[in-house]
Amino acid sequence: MSVRLTSARRKCSEAGIVCLPSPTTMDPRIHSIPLALLWLRLQQQQQQLQSQYARLVRVKQIHVLMRLHFRRRQARRRRRRRLRASLQALAAFRGRQTRNIWVKPRCHEWWQQVCDSWTETDWQRNFRMTRATFNVLCNILRGQLTRQDTRFRKAVSVELRVAICLWRLATNLELRSLSHLFGVGLSSACSFTQEVVSAINEILAPQYLHTPSAAELEGIVRGFRERWKFPQCAGAVDGTHIPILAPPNNSADYYNRKGVYSVILQGVVDHNMKFWDVNIGWPGRVHDARVFSNSSLYQRGQNGTLLPGRSETIQDVDVPLVILGDAAYPLLPWLMKPYPEGRGTTQAQAAFNTCLSQTRMTVERAFGVTTKSTSVMMKMMNMMGDQTLLTITLAVTVGITSGMPCVLIFLLSSLSIIHSLSVFMLFDISVFRITQVSYCAMRHSPQE
Repeated sequence: MSVRLTSARRKCSEAGIVCLPSPTTMDPRIHSIPLALLWLRLQQQQQQLQSQYARLVRVKQIHVLMRLHFRRRQARRRRRRRLRASLQALAAFRGRQTRNIWVKPRCHEWWQQVCDSWTETDWQRNFRMTRATFNVLCNILRGQLTRQDTRFRKAVSVELRVAICLWRLATNLELRSLSHLFGVGLSSACSFTQEVVSAINEILAPQYLHTPSAAELEGIVRGFRERWKFPQCAGAVDGTHIPILAPPNNSADYYNRKGVYSVILQGVVDHNMKFWDVNIGWPGRVHDARVFSNSSLYQRGQNGTLLPGRSETIQDVDVPLVILGDAAYPLLPWLMKPYPEGRGTTQAQAAFNTCLSQTRMTVERAFGVTTKSTSVMMKMMNMMGDQTLLTITLAVTVGITSGMPCVLIFLLSSLSIIHSLSVFMLFDISVFRITQVSYCAMRHSPQE
């Protein structure tokens, strides 16, 4: 037994295992074979634990090394990507062509000649206003149309922007010819027109397009009485058709009785053919009475907020303020229409119809003047389906500044998110009166 224990102890020492004290040194009372076997088993378990711990340490070290290697590899990849992107950007920068010009050289001699040598007659014939009125309009819109100069180019002047818009709307010249004429880009000619029209809508329309006040209504009533001997008349209402191209959706609704596609414009004017209420956008197939019943003019008239309660006693009858309309409109306490014509019409009724028709022709003359004086209104305008809502603003002012002659502002703008068509016309009072006398107004039949 002692030989076996000695050989086992020798083997453990050679293996580097710490061994328990030799059984020979133990107390003889515990010296036995079972204890020796237990001692050998404990030695084996201790060796196994030491080997497992060493294995775990090696595995942990391997994991740490692998993680460190993975992080280093990711860092190298990021550096390579950044370097590759920098090289590509550098190659693109070196290979890009150098821009020769920032602004394409264009000829501005024609516009300079207009500013230097055109007479008042030339301005009146081409821009529909005198040069003084043009300068006043530019000063009013200058705050919204002025752009900042940069180191690359100078901003287009307000005068040139307004001139391009007026020329476009007065002559309906195509944008390509307009850009060559004024020396601007094609897209600039289009954007200038829209910017000027938007500025006029925002600044001038709220000032000049409104229901007449009590003092203004007295002047309107007095004007109708002096010119056409019709009392208590606050205005004349009628509708006209603005031709458009056939819309892609529901085109049959816009096909009117005259055989063209159009939208209906309803306007109210005073004795001087100045518009103070407008409504536009209904398809050309709709009747004038329906357009009128769905307008804000009708709602205000029915609510009693359109005209003041000023009445005049005529042959023991209190006559309120009224607006004149043709036979297509309904008879209302504030809207006067002619008697139905037929065999039962008396001589007095026929005379009344004649006087009412002569007075009501003011609105038709106003439509005729604006249609005759602008080429845009006489040509087809494009509507981009149901998403287009046309609104029209017509206004007349007795002077933009003190001492200025009155001008007629006629503005047609489209609120579509896709397309916008705008009309803006200005007339000096002299040409306005001459046209009023010389132009033979067209008459619109209201019946379907």
